[in-house]
Amino acid sequence: MARVLIVDDVRFISQMLASIFEAQGHSVQIAGDGAQALATSRSWLPELILMDVSMPDMDGLEVARELKSDPKTALIPIMMVTSRNDPESLTRAREVGVDEYMLKPFETENLLKKSMTLLGGFPMHYSLELFGSVPVLTLLLDELSGEALQHLRPALSAARNSGAGTILLNVTKAQRVDATAADEILAFVDEYRPAGGTLEVIHPKRGMGVRALAGRLTEKTPLHVNLEEALETHGVLNEQPQLVRLGQASTASASESEDSAAEPSAELSLAPTPTGSATATAPTATAPTATAPAATAPAGTVPAATAPAGTVPAATAPA
Repeated sequence: MARVLIVDDVRFISQMLASIFEAQGHSVQIAGDGAQALATSRSWLPELILMDVSMPDMDGLEVARELKSDPKTALIPIMMVTSRNDPESLTRAREVGVDEYMLKPFETENLLKKSMTLLGGFPMHYSLELFGSVPVLTLLLDELSGEALQHLRPALSAARNSGAGTILLNVTKAQRVDATAADEILAFVDEYRPAGGTLEVIHPKRGMGVRALAGRLTEKTPLHVNLEEALETHGVLNEQPQLVRLGQASTASASESEDSAAEPSAELSLAPTPTGSATATAPTATAPTATAPAATAPAGTVPAATAPAGTVPAATAPA
């Protein structure tokens, strides 16, 4: 699981963002201003930072500049999540090294996909961590089916490229397992074994298809009842886990990239134009606003309308 830092001076926005990532199994901390963001980033070393631009004392882009200029935090991906869409902010974001720029309001699904792109993974399906030299590939969803099953093989290949010898596949969250999941796993076992590697599975205790999965796997690969037992078996229980960006070892499928490109997104391009100035790409589609009132904005700002279900509203607009 990734460590995600949320930086926003509007508390209900930061809490909303935090709940989105916590629901996906990630560890989240919140900072309410730039100084706190810098301190938390340097002490906690998050693997992803989501940050507003407009904040008191030190704005988000100044925080990003300091983080990107510090060797200790320079490689942490930063996504600005903001209602600021002026060319000046976009140009500053590109100059300081911001990795992604998303406008409020936005769709939660799109936020998660962009976040996992920055983390280098497949859209909220798996996380990959190294405990010493042992890679642990964890299913983040409650089903090993559909897209999660489709991305299982490339995720396993990424795990193979990141460690040595044994791979631990942790599917303890699964409440439903597709009947073909065992075929995919066993095919990888047969492919990996001649290279001297083994795949061991940490399986769920109950759920649809779980017993059939365990029954088929036990013939060819060791099974574990929980992650702690598996790590202790390999002598890495006390190792500090290190997140591996799946995209560094394996590329997501072309169909996934096409689906992502076809979806409307409220984000800005950070690419420079031929003249060197930044370009602002307007969203390809605008979601209708609901009639519910927006949260009260601080003095000097204009509150944005509440977005429909599945979107996160913009808390404030710049003065």
